Amino acid sequence: MPRTEYLLTLGVMTLTSIALAACASPGMQSETVYDLSQTPTSLEIRQIGSVDATEYTLMVPENRSVADSRDIALRFVVLPALDPSDEVPVLYLAGGPGGAATGTAQSRRWPLFDALRQNRDVILLDQRGTGRSERPPVCLSSVGWAPNEIGNRANFIAKQSAAFEECKEFWTEAGVDQHGYTSKESAADIAAISDVLDTRLALLGISYGTHLALATLNDHPASVERAVLVSVEGLDQTVKLPARTDAFVARLQSALDESSIAEGGAPYPDLSVALRRALNLIDSEPPMIEAFAGRGEPPVERTVGAFAVQRAISFALSDPDRAHQTASGILAMAADDPDYGFMTFFAGRLMPNQIELRVMPTMMDLASGLSPQRAKLVETQAQTALLGDSTNFPMPHLDDPAADYRLPDSFREDPLSDVPVLVVSGTLDGRTYPEAALEATRGLSARTVITVENAGHNLFFDHPDVVPYIVDFLDGEPLTDTTLVAKLPELSER
Repeated sequence: MPRTEYLLTLGVMTLTSIALAACASPGMQSETVYDLSQTPTSLEIRQIGSVDATEYTLMVPENRSVADSRDIALRFVVLPALDPSDEVPVLYLAGGPGGAATGTAQSRRWPLFDALRQNRDVILLDQRGTGRSERPPVCLSSVGWAPNEIGNRANFIAKQSAAFEECKEFWTEAGVDQHGYTSKESAADIAAISDVLDTRLALLGISYGTHLALATLNDHPASVERAVLVSVEGLDQTVKLPARTDAFVARLQSALDESSIAEGGAPYPDLSVALRRALNLIDSEPPMIEAFAGRGEPPVERTVGAFAVQRAISFALSDPDRAHQTASGILAMAADDPDYGFMTFFAGRLMPNQIELRVMPTMMDLASGLSPQRAKLVETQAQTALLGDSTNFPMPHLDDPAADYRLPDSFREDPLSDVPVLVVSGTLDGRTYPEAALEATRGLSARTVITVENAGHNLFFDHPDVVPYIVDFLDGEPLTDTTLVAKLPELSER
């Protein structure tokens, strides 16, 4: 449908309720009623200024499997095409889970959205529980860390479990249906947007946003015209395989070696050896350090354990622009006179005075869960892997306590589809891995793969051709599998 037609349709729909049965859960006979309203808005883009847009509020059931579920407000902002065409709108799905599309557009990723809106409308969907959409209250638990409590795996699991149980009660008392915060519900939200706009959608997701896009392809294929999946997280990949993290570290080592030799130096010190030594030192004598607790907050004392270090590294290694800084921190912790300065930024945040949980990111991952087969594989590989099973904490650690919220195993089945899909992966992505992306999308018969050597997780601008490739694909241009080569990680003085 041409853009002018669906905007005219929207203008009519703001005056009435829209009765739709398409998104009703199986077994439900009654229609689902969506109320849609709109209002002018603007986005304040960093270093650009104000950009006019329209904000839509769509009332959706919090939990479609419950007949009398309360409605919650789902909000999305439409950036109108600068040169309108018949191209379907592209809907952006932020990562996290918990990221907000509107917030993403206002930051350094604005050039991506500016390129997309040249000839098509761009829909910035703040997924349920995020951004401008209705958000359940944040739970500030009574569970926290004392200075002398060691940040080891057992303590992390015990504290997170206690905070989770406390927050479940808090949200229940607040009237929040936690079973409604799943990727299946969010996929139904996307289908509802397609229905009320009376148009198929092009999806553009990154990280968890790709997980949601794949769920939408499985459950609501008629809503999707094509999809771009950047830094893919498959439907059974909420918990990453520890052996693949080790393979990533080996790729990073090779890139650092190449950078060091190109700068006239020797190969980079062996990070795997250094990290294992550092973790052994910390296990034998956990150090107490003064750590950053947050802006405006006084520093806190924390006793660092090996698991805390593994968690910090898994955060820090998402992109190669942090690689040398993180590698230097590992080498310092492995020195004869260890320096734990690297952990001063992370320890206070990973081990706060009070653990804070939000419904959306907490429940989305717990609901997606992992298959029994993958759980066994993770457990086996974690015994010898560099980062153990720390990468996706608190999963799989809370998988059993969260069993009541976990979606059935059928949810985790890879989609089979002939919808055109563009997969974009970086070889130095420390959170999602190229081999995992191929595995998660193997059932997509119209798949094109762009691999960016030396690029990380947030790779839109790691190579100048990435965004043009995405735009060309959305415009229907024929593409073939391609490998791009980005710059190697830069090294400062060591």
